[in-house]
Amino acid sequence: MSGTVQSYIISGLSGSGETTAKEYAKRLGYETVSVGDTVRQAYHDQHWSESVGEFVQRIHEERGRAAFVQEAITELDQRLARHDDAPAGVVIEGIQSNTSVKAVRDRFGPTPVVWIQAPLSLRLRRCRRRDESHTSAGLLYRDLPELNSGMADLAAPLGHDYHVLNDGLHRTFKRRLAAVFE
Repeated sequence: MSGTVQSYIISGLSGSGETTAKEYAKRLGYETVSVGDTVRQAYHDQHWSESVGEFVQRIHEERGRAAFVQEAITELDQRLARHDDAPAGVVIEGIQSNTSVKAVRDRFGPTPVVWIQAPLSLRLRRCRRRDESHTSAGLLYRDLPELNSGMADLAAPLGHDYHVLNDGLHRTFKRRLAAVFE
């Protein structure tokens, strides 16, 4: 597939609903990719004895802050090349810095950033469904490195193009996403 397609970047803190937003876009016909899935696959493939966080930090130091985003873009390009019909667009979920935003825009052109926000109490409940060990202090502790590594720039009012609140009602969240993707 050649030509330009509409693209979106989805970002947000853990448990805010970025994956739900990506899946919503996928149902609308967008080709989607998760940078987090790319990281987890690379970590799993390498069988490193370090933590995932240490692995990510090491790869960023060795190959640059957009290394995993570049891998996700390559995967997305391979899928786009196999399309007979153009998808509604592309969605890259899990972007955490302006360096990564630039990598996406270098490939796809002007790409709006969609910041997903959810209250801490809801994020904590969602994260606990995935892993019972989460506490509010632990979740905040997890947020700090992400915010300090560039995500705070995306969360800031001038760092994103769309701000979508995910405050607990699924149908309300879908309606808010529809205002962005449809």
